Amino acid sequence: MVYGCGGGGGASAPQPAPTPALANLPVTLSTSSANVTVDEGQSQTFGFTASYSGTSTSPIVADVRVDGQRYTLNGTPTASGTSFNVSLKTASMLPGGTSTGNVTFRLCTSADCSTVYPGSTQTFTVNLDVRLRDWATFQRDAAHTGYVAVNYNTADFTSAWSFATGQNQPSEIAARRGSIFVNVRQEDGVLSRAINAENGTVIWSYNLGRNVYFGGPAYGNGRVASLSMSSYSDSIPIQLITADSGRSLGVVTYASQGGQGGVPTFVGDDLYYQAGEFGNVVYAANTAFKTQIWQRDTFQPGAEGFV
Repeated sequence: MVYGCGGGGGASAPQPAPTPALANLPVTLSTSSANVTVDEGQSQTFGFTASYSGTSTSPIVADVRVDGQRYTLNGTPTASGTSFNVSLKTASMLPGGTSTGNVTFRLCTSADCSTVYPGSTQTFTVNLDVRLRDWATFQRDAAHTGYVAVNYNTADFTSAWSFATGQNQPSEIAARRGSIFVNVRQEDGVLSRAINAENGTVIWSYNLGRNVYFGGPAYGNGRVASLSMSSYSDSIPIQLITADSGRSLGVVTYASQGGQGGVPTFVGDDLYYQAGEFGNVVYAANTAFKTQIWQRDTFQPGAEGFV
């Protein structure tokens, strides 16, 4: 018998099977962004659909990451064929103003998303606008509660700007989005001013005259009004001013013997204010037509409980 042997020291060790490459699952979003508007104290739902192409022998799990805390997932993304419906909801009591954030969508092989499918990561942009109601008069509105349905982290507060009034005490303020209204005494008279809420610059200034007494402004339907007087009269003008440009819109009148003017209250186009010889008369006037609607002397019998 003749037999031979090859060199090399024996048979080769078995090699492990190669790991199959992870499938490429391209994702397309139904929309790349959303413009979401929320009124003060309210909440809004919104979302998108993420669809993918391709297949995989491994599990396909949707993973959603939200940037910030102004909105959250509104339940787990729901699968429908090769799509996932993603629902989002704004948080309650949101701070006012505009903000932009991102939501990241991706497909993974497990819930912890340790392995992400190639081509599946997409970004959804959220442009959020939270609209606060105006601070229209003393303690905000006709209810005079001073309540604003928002949550703020006071640790985030920093000084943005300051407005110099010298030694003169400014009045109470009124405000709408972008503008703050205030009255302050200057050498040339009592000035009613609109100030840019972002940077503190003066938008406009209206001289109410060299008045001895004045109160804070009120804002309503694009108009600013203030009680300001120099001496007794039965026809003291309340100057109505455009909130945008500081232009005169005319006057409504009242009677008073003297004293600091209170802050009037807007309800739609109507303006309510207190004056009179002893501060005991309530007036109602229409600012669109510049006419007095009624007046009521609260010192008269039967008027003690007048509201």
